[in-house]
Amino acid sequence: MSFNLFSVRIKFDFSLLLIVSLSLLLDYGSILYLLLFSSLHEAGHIISLLILGGSIDELSLSYYGVGIKHSSYLTPLREIIFYLSGVTVNALLFILGIQREVNFALALINVLPVFPLDGGRALKTILSSLFSLNVSDNVLIAFSIVFVILIITASAVFKNISLLLIALYIAFYLINNKRFV
Repeated sequence: MSFNLFSVRIKFDFSLLLIVSLSLLLDYGSILYLLLFSSLHEAGHIISLLILGGSIDELSLSYYGVGIKHSSYLTPLREIIFYLSGVTVNALLFILGIQREVNFALALINVLPVFPLDGGRALKTILSSLFSLNVSDNVLIAFSIVFVILIITASAVFKNISLLLIALYIAFYLINNKRFV
């Protein structure tokens, strides 16, 4: 389902309702915390984008939380600030002692220099300022592959299925996107 609110396209995926309902029914509060703090992470992006003079084109509410799309032009520095603002929200919540494990995990995963995560997007902005698009994409792909291998290894060592799912998400993204968005 989608609709427009002011000039922003709002997309609502019913999978969010399904995940929240199942979490409540099965008493999996940790999933609800993950959705809540992922949404606050995205709120950090939204607030920084508006402060930096950008505008939101689309908000998506789905099983993974809130996602935003924008087509605003931002200088490289502003773009980096925008990309790292979500991580900053999770880091601040961690420092304040609010659901420390969830916020630490969200900050740590999102700051990795792996595309399409926030750290990877910030690194792409830096690399694109220094090198041609082809060189910056190749360096970013190399970083991403190395980190996918490290995350899979950590998943096996710590017997953590969440890390494996994150690695698979990144791997599928890299395979399906020949050129980064």
